[in-house]
Amino acid sequence: MRARSFDSGAFQGSRLGTERGIVGIGEPLEAVPETLEEAVNRTAESHGDKAARMLVRFAGLPEGSLVWTRTSDDVFRLGKVIGPWWYDDSEAAGRSGIHQVRAADWIPCNFDSAATPEAVISTFDRGGKNFQRIISREAERRSKRLWTWKRGRG
Repeated sequence: MRARSFDSGAFQGSRLGTERGIVGIGEPLEAVPETLEEAVNRTAESHGDKAARMLVRFAGLPEGSLVWTRTSDDVFRLGKVIGPWWYDDSEAAGRSGIHQVRAADWIPCNFDSAATPEAVISTFDRGGKNFQRIISREAERRSKRLWTWKRGRG
C-alpha cells in the first residue's frame, strides 16, 4: 500500500493499513469527496485517468476479496476486504498518502517468503507501488487455505 504520487517510504502505508484494519491506495485530493463518483472525477483531474481507473477497480472489489501487503522486505500479511470504499482524510492517511480505503480484516500474523505464495512475491518484486492483481490460480488457492487455516471460515 503505497501512494503513487507521494513517497512516504516503502512500508508506511501497509503498516498503517494493517494496524488500522484498512486496505487502501493513494491518492490525496484537495477536498474530501462525498461520493465515489466525485472521488473518481477528482482523481482523474488531479492524478490522471490511470489513477482514476485504479480507484474504480479498487472500490469495485467484492467484499470478501483476499488481499496481500508487504510490511517489510520479507514480511507479508494477508487480509480480506470487509467494507465499502471511503475517503480517509485523517492525519495518518496524510502521512502515508493512502486516502482511498476500505475496511479489511488482517490475519494477525506475518508470513515470510517461504509461506507466501510465489506469485504474490513475484508481484511485489515487480516494483509496482500499489493495487496489482495477482493472476495465479495456485496463489488464489494457497491464499484461501492460509486464510482458512489462520482465521477460520468466514
